[in-house]
Parts: sequence; C-alpha cells; structure tokens
Amino acid sequence: MSNPIQPDSIQLAILYAAPLVYQDQEELYSQEILNFETECGKLFDSLSEAGREIKVRVEAATVENLRMLVTLGCRVLHYSGHGSEDFLDFEDGRGGTHELDADTLKQLFAAGGTRGVECVFVSACESRQAGEAFVKAGVPHVVAVRLEEAVYDDAAIAFAGAFYLALAVGKTVNQAFEIGRERVAALPNLPEAHKEAEKFLLLPEYGKHDVAIFDGVPAGEWRDSTPPLPPHNLPAMPEYFIGRNVDWQQVIAKVLEGRLVTLRGGPGIGKTALATATAHYINERRLFRDGTFFVSMRGVRSVEAARFAIARALRVEARDEDELFAALRPRHCLLVLDNCEDPLHHAPTAFRQFLSQLLQQARYVKLLLTSRHAVGGGLSGVSEQVHQLRRLSPLEAAHLFSNLAPRSLTLSEVGTNNPEKFFDTLAQHPALTFLSGHPQAVALTAPLLADKSLAQLHDLLQAQTVDALLVADIPEDERDATNSFAVSLGVSVDYVRERNPEAVRLFAVMGLLPSGALPQDLDAIWGDSWRPLMDALVRASLVERMELSNTEHFSTFPFVTAYAERLLTAGDRTRFATRACEYFGKMSEAIYRAMGTENAVQAQALLEVEELNLRACLDLRRPIHPKREDEGLSPTGYVASHLPSILLLVDRAHDGIHVAKLGCEACRRMKDPCGEANTLQAMGDCKLRMDDLLGARADYERALDICCEINEHHGKANLLVALGNIKMRSYDLVGARTDYETALPIYCEISDLFGEANCRRGVGNLRRIEGQLDAAMIEFRAAFEISIKIPDRLGVAADLSYLGQAVYAAEQYGRAALFFEIALSFHRAIKNRHGEALDLAHQAEAFLALEIQQAMLAARWQALEIFRTISDSLAIPLNQFFAGLEEALGAKAYREIVAGLQAHAEEWRLATVAELRQAAANDTFLQEIITAVRTTFGS
Repeated sequence: MSNPIQPDSIQLAILYAAPLVYQDQEELYSQEILNFETECGKLFDSLSEAGREIKVRVEAATVENLRMLVTLGCRVLHYSGHGSEDFLDFEDGRGGTHELDADTLKQLFAAGGTRGVECVFVSACESRQAGEAFVKAGVPHVVAVRLEEAVYDDAAIAFAGAFYLALAVGKTVNQAFEIGRERVAALPNLPEAHKEAEKFLLLPEYGKHDVAIFDGVPAGEWRDSTPPLPPHNLPAMPEYFIGRNVDWQQVIAKVLEGRLVTLRGGPGIGKTALATATAHYINERRLFRDGTFFVSMRGVRSVEAARFAIARALRVEARDEDELFAALRPRHCLLVLDNCEDPLHHAPTAFRQFLSQLLQQARYVKLLLTSRHAVGGGLSGVSEQVHQLRRLSPLEAAHLFSNLAPRSLTLSEVGTNNPEKFFDTLAQHPALTFLSGHPQAVALTAPLLADKSLAQLHDLLQAQTVDALLVADIPEDERDATNSFAVSLGVSVDYVRERNPEAVRLFAVMGLLPSGALPQDLDAIWGDSWRPLMDALVRASLVERMELSNTEHFSTFPFVTAYAERLLTAGDRTRFATRACEYFGKMSEAIYRAMGTENAVQAQALLEVEELNLRACLDLRRPIHPKREDEGLSPTGYVASHLPSILLLVDRAHDGIHVAKLGCEACRRMKDPCGEANTLQAMGDCKLRMDDLLGARADYERALDICCEINEHHGKANLLVALGNIKMRSYDLVGARTDYETALPIYCEISDLFGEANCRRGVGNLRRIEGQLDAAMIEFRAAFEISIKIPDRLGVAADLSYLGQAVYAAEQYGRAALFFEIALSFHRAIKNRHGEALDLAHQAEAFLALEIQQAMLAARWQALEIFRTISDSLAIPLNQFFAGLEEALGAKAYREIVAGLQAHAEEWRLATVAELRQAAANDTFLQEIITAVRTTFGS
C-alpha cells in the first residue's frame, strides 16, 4: 500500500550528474557529458501525457542536493549520470567528479531519513551495486542496470519515458518496469534490442512491487517546482563545444576559488566560447545567487565606457563608478568581461584601477575576463589567476572538423579502411595538421568540404600566403595556430568569392561596421538584397549570427573586420562609407531625441549595440563626403555633434570630450563649420558636467565665433544661452542677462521652441537669484507652456521643479510641495533617479516649512534612499540629519521611526499631498498647470 500523497511534497526528484572531468593518478581527463536534456525532455513529455498533478524538482547531483531532497521528502528519486561497478559519479561542485561508492551512498541516503521515498531509478551503467545500496537504506523499489553492463543512451531514455508514463497513470511499479523493458525491446535500429532490455533490473529481485506509487495523484498538469535560475544575460552555448572539458573545469574551479580570473589566448582560440560555457555551468547550478552577467568590452576605450557596459548588462542606473559600485556592493554575482584587450590597450592604468576598486568595493562580486593579455600589475589587494587557453589537441580538432563539415567524410579520403581508426587517422591528415588545432581555423575551412575533397582542401591551404591577418601580442608558441587562422580566413574568402562574389563584397562592407550590423542597418546601407548573401557568409563562418533582443545581429572578430575592410574597392569604399555615415547621422539624432523620453531605455540599448559604428563615422581615414549646399549639417556633422551629447546623457563626459575632439577634426576635414560649432558646444557641455568652467567657456566662445562668421543664428542663440548659464554660475549676472536677452529674440525669430524654452529657464533662474520672483514665475510658466506644446517630458519636469522652487522662495509652501509632486511623477516616469531624489528633498523642505513633521521625514527618507543608491554626495547632509535625529531621540525611539518610514514613507507622504491638493482646489494657477499636464500626457 502506497503512502498517502502530501499535496505540497515533491513527487519526483531528479538528480543529474554532468561532471566535466575525472582524475586518474593526478591527471585530469575529459568526462563524457550525457544527453540529460533529451532524457529529461522525454520524461517531461511522459508526465504531460499522463495528465497528473505530479510535482517535480531537478537538481545537479551533488551530495548536498541529495541530502536536501531526501530531507525535504520525495516519492520517487531519479538519478542520471555515469556509473561503474564500484561508484556512481556525482559532481564535486567545481566541475569535477565525486565518486560515490555504494556504502557511502547508503549512509548518506539513510542519514537523511527516507521520508516516504518509495522508488529510486538509477539511470547509469553498471549500477546494480548502487541500487542494492538504496535497497539496504530502506527503499522498497529500485530500478538499476546489471553489473558489467553498459546501456545505450537511446535505450535508457526510451525506458525512462515509458516507465514514468506508466507509473504516472497509476500502474504498479512492476507493471511500469515491464512496460519500460518492452519499449526498449521494440526500439528500431538498436543492436540486439531484446538483450538491451534485459539489462534493466528491478530490486529487490523478490520484492513486492505491485504498488501504484502515483495512484492517488489528482488529474491536472505536472508542475516544475525547481527553483528558478538566477538572473543572467548569457549568450547561447556554442553549438559545438568540443575538447575543452579540462580547461572548462579548471576555469570553473579558479572562479570559485578566487575573485579575478583571466582567460588568455590568441585570436579565435575560443576564449569567449569557454567563458560563456563556464558562466552557463555556474549559473545552472545557482552558484551565484544574484546571477551571472556577460559584458562585452569590445571597442571599450575608457573606464566610463566599461562602467556603462556593465551597468547596461546589470540593468542598473550608474552615472559614475561610485554608483556602479554601490549597485554591485550587495550582490553575489559573476561578471564575465569579454574582449578586455581593448580597454587594457587604450586605458591600461585606469582600467586596472577600475577593476581593483570594483573588487574592493563589491566584495561578493567575481570577475572572469577574456583577453589576449593578462591584466598584470596595478591590482591592489587582488590576486589575478591566469588561465592560458591553447589550441585543441589533434584528436579534438578532428572531432570538431567532422562535426562542422557539411558532408560525411569517407574512410578512403581520410586514409583508412578501419572505422575505429577514423578520428585518429583524420587527426594526422596534412590538412588537419596545417590547421594546428585552431578552432576558428577549423570552423572556417570545414564548410569548404561541400564540394572539395580533403586532399583538395589541403592544397588550397598550402597555396595561400600568410598575409591575411595582423594581430599583435601573440605568444610565440601560438603563432603557428594564429597563422593557420590567417590562412584559413584567406582561403575561405577566396572560396566564397569564386562562387558568390557579391557575398564577399558584402563581407567587405562589414569591415565598415566594427559594431556589426542589425538587419535595419543592412537594409539602409546595402539594400534589401543582403539576406542570401549574409546566409552564405554565415555558412562559411566568416560572419557570426546572434539573437539580440528579439532581432538578429551579424558581426565578425575585430581583426577580421579590419581584414574585411581591406577588401573594399575604392568605389565601394566611397559609396558604402557615405551611405553608412548618412544612416548613422540620422540614427545619432534619433538616439539623442529619444533620451529623456519614455523611449530612453531603447535608445540606450541601441547606443550599446551601435556605438562603434557611430564612432567609425568620425574616422579620418574614411572618404570625404562634405555637406550639400542645401543641408544644415554634413552626415559627419550630425554624428560629431550628437554622439558627445548622447554620451553625456549616459554620464560619460570624458568619453564625450574624446569623441568631440575627433568630431571637430572630422568636421573641419569635411568643411562643415556648422558641424564643428555644434560639436564644440557639445564638448563644452561635457566639460561643464565636469565643473571645468573655463574649458567649457572657451569651447562655447570658439563655437560662437564660428556661428557668427557663417551667420548661423540657431547655433549662435544656443551658445549665448550656454555662456549665460556659465556666467550665472560664476555670479556674472549682468553678463548672463545680456547673453539671454540676445539669444531669446533669435529663438523667437527662427521658431526654435526647444531653444526658447531653455533660454526662458535660464532667464527665470536669473530672476530668481535676483529676488524677482514674479518675473521668474512668468519665465518658468512660459517655458512650461512650450514644453507642453512640444511635448518634452524632461523639459516639463524641469519647469515644474523650477516653479516649485520659485513659489517656495515666495513662501507659498503648499503650492511648492504640489509642484514638486508633479515634477516627481515625471522624473519617475522617465527614470531620472537624480531628479526624483531632488524633488523629494525639495518637497521635504516645503513640508518642514508647513510644520508637517511626518511627511517631511517620509520625503527626506525616500530622498536619502535614492541618493544612497546612486551614491550621490547629497546623501551626506541627509545622513547627518538622521544621525542627529537618532542622537536627539535615543536609539529605541529612532528605530521605531525608521521602521515606520521603511514600511509607510510613501503612504505618509501621499496622504499629506492629498490634503494639500484638496486645500488647493481653488488655486487657479495650479489647476491650470494640472489640466495642461493631464490634457497632454493623460495623467
């Protein structure tokens, strides 16, 4: 009689063992990874067909997980992995094998108390001894495999599927066992299927197995109760990941032992693939509770760009390194930083210092880097572990080559008549010897076998000269493999050119796109005929296709991109570089316009993907394409003036200055003075963010001179406002007033609403500083009406906040609190955390003036939490306020207040806001503002 089913218990627990290596006399050897996904999928299909509410949990087969599942209690325990006469292979938690003998297995299982475990299925070869151990531990029904018997994967999967389907629909253990064996015996294409079926055992051999274990389970859908994986953004595993098990396990162990691991190797050797595989293995076993994140450092040339890339991967706001470190500080996570040779080359000292600070400030974070060079010195208090990734062994390269080949190789062309010697002989073939075990060289040459023999392929490789690839800093012992890659690249390109010259032409155009290309990029730059050509390049392994946010992305290695660009004819270089610059010029403007709107997240994602392509438009080696007479800016001018401003908006002012310098030079080369002036203004804005007032003023004044020379009124007005803002910060109020008063009529004359609103904000702040509050209100109200008309959410938020400050100065505290509340709603909508915190802090001052203590504390507490999160210096005075409050009230009373704030701060604050709104029902000015907001934005 089966035990009654507990509604919340696990009915089926599955343990899978996938160790990567086993050890024999101090040597590590690759362990074959079983096809667990197929077995598990078949098992789940059986449960779906059965239509019962069976609760399932899947875990890696470690001793800790076995103990946990037995302690929690489960009806059936399924083990899948390798077995031998003496051991079951469990995982050791570091990618290695933990050999569990029968006696230890029995003790572990019995120590946890079986708590109703009625059946154990040991899906492993030679597992009778392990099965007997479970029987001795008190399990009444055990399925195992006879001693000295190996079982085919197909047989084990078929048996498990049939067994669990029968068990789930209410059959007895004995009936399910016989149904499973009959299913194996009937398998087609299985050698001696009847003998294979006889390998399965039901233990104890003379036990009473007429028990229907799942008879009491109600009808319904099976449920997967496995805890969800930690968050991650990892690329998919490589389709063929061969010959790296020992490296794989060693990197996993190093990551778990230390905090900084660098995976080093030459180009195309497989660093990214191994790092990705390592991250997947770790994440699938939930070894970092807060996740595993992949961050591309390709093209990263500064610490700002590195910080931006990491923040994007983590989906956090981080305007500087301190904010990033604060976001990382509580997290237990692994960051995989790929292609770190770029920041190590362009900003070696700063990048090393950044890594050192990150590891010091976020002590639960670990880093796995891929790079052609080690990080080396400059890491205070952190030890770097370097893992050198080398070429595949001849046998591993032969297996990879065979898997990637578009057809089956014959025994005769390989050079053997013995099927068992196929891979050993292939590994010694001159073509494979030439490839030197370089994975990417193998990937490039294998597709050529579609219409060539192995001998013909070897002749092609021998005929190619080694001038296809130029990569610096390759270790001496890896130069042969890198040269093989270079030769393979040249051979692959020649092969595609013979059959599809247009595909090679498209490949050359990819050389103009260092970020790679999205489908819409190719549509704009090439036209709508690119798809079959790109498919040919992907088949030839010249281009990699990846899924990226529900779309495709096509890219090559950086050094392959440089090689591809050298294939462009002079005519194609001019034609396609011009198209690319025109396209990315429009894109840069679109990204800039989207910042500060509800589309800001998508704009930042596009910047992340396309930044290198945008920068490439400023490359002085590109063909000159000056602007037409009827154009305001050249395509280069659009990129040059917008990209620094975009980088400033994502808090990368240093990068903005660097790009602006390139942009100014490019605009001068293009004879685009308007573009140069705009770019100088963008550079001044970046310097202003860094409090370099003199530098910013110099840039603005140079730009103003250019605008005056070319009679560019719009740019002149913008620069006058920028100079007015600087003068106001320097307390040159007369100079600021002159600049604003000169700019405003220009904006009105050319109907530039954005510029007019910005100018009126400057005038309003000037009037407020001068104490002319009524005049300031008029200017802020005028700016607000323009922002509503455009409409511009970021502008509306700024105008409302300024209105709040003006009415607060006029001692209209209730009205000020409501203006700050409306501004707050806009800053929250556009995810401007700094603006949100400032509005809360301003509102707290209004509540204080109104003597509403509870609401004041609530607003200050919320502002403090945000300032702490983004590591803003404005947290300091708020911290001091709450420290003083604790000292005044005493620890116990203060803890009670903090507990209340943590639970009810928003509720308390909004209650006061509601009361103020009711009191302001007859405030005509305020109601007009609210009506305008609701009419335009619907809330």
